[in-house]
Amino acid sequence: MKAEELYKELLELAKQLGVTIKRDKSAKISGICLVDDEPILVLDTKIPKDKLAAVIATELKRAEIDNKFVKPVLRDFIDQQEVKEADYVLVIEYPEEFTKE
Repeated sequence: MKAEELYKELLELAKQLGVTIKRDKSAKISGICLVDDEPILVLDTKIPKDKLAAVIATELKRAEIDNKFVKPVLRDFIDQQEVKEADYVLVIEYPEEFTKE
């Protein structure tokens, strides 16, 4: 499967699992975060599609997908990813007037 197709299919799988996708060309890092207990996957659009596919797959590997149907080619790719534990957790408290868009 080509990188572009793999990227698109992994994005679709993430959406089906309830993950909001935020593409951002000014992001300095790609990965998943929680905002009000809602998972948001931030993707730096300057990164090549094959690298973004690996980021998405790594984050999906952290998710509970064992009991979900996933195309074998996607599951194999996800299973190949190495998950590293985060060294820190960032907690941001927003003022009441902050609204999500």
